[in-house]
Amino acid sequence: MKFFDKILDENGGIVRGGKGHIMQCIEELADEFYINDNLRALLLDPSHKCYNIISASEREQFIFLLFKHLCLGGKWCQNEDVINPYIDLTKELYKDIISVERTTGEHAIAVRSLVLKVVAYGSDGEAIFPKNPHNIQNVAYLIIDPFKRQVIVLVHQFGGTLNL
Repeated sequence: MKFFDKILDENGGIVRGGKGHIMQCIEELADEFYINDNLRALLLDPSHKCYNIISASEREQFIFLLFKHLCLGGKWCQNEDVINPYIDLTKELYKDIISVERTTGEHAIAVRSLVLKVVAYGSDGEAIFPKNPHNIQNVAYLIIDPFKRQVIVLVHQFGGTLNL
C-alpha cells in the first residue's frame, strides 16, 4: 500500500491542496477513456510525467489493479474531484476479498489469497467471458482462499451488459 503514499504526496503532481484534490490536465482520449486529470494520466498514459511515480512491479499488484479499475469506472461513470473516495473504497474492498495471515515467529503479514485473472473461450476460440477481454476494464478475477476453501468472483464489464 506504499504506492498510495506516492500518489498522495503533493510533490508527485497527482493531488494538491492537502485535501486530496486531483489535479486537472488537458483532456485527451486514450483507449476509450477520457484522460482529464493527472490521476487518469498516471493510470493510462505512459508518456505522462506522473506515470513513473508507480513502478512496474507495483502496477502488477492486485491492490493497484483494483484501485485502477475503481478509478476508471464504467463507460458512463462520473469521476471524483478528490482522491480519498477511491483510496478508501480500494482499501475496504481489498480487506473484504483478500485473506491474510501472520507469518510464523514474525509480526509480518502475508497474503494468503491467490488471485487469478481469467478469460473463458468458446470452442471457436473467441472470448465469451468477459466479452472483449482486450479492454483493460473487462475483467474477471477469481480470489481463492485455500484455508477457508472459498472462492470470490469479481467481474467488471466496461460499457455494456454482462450477457452469459
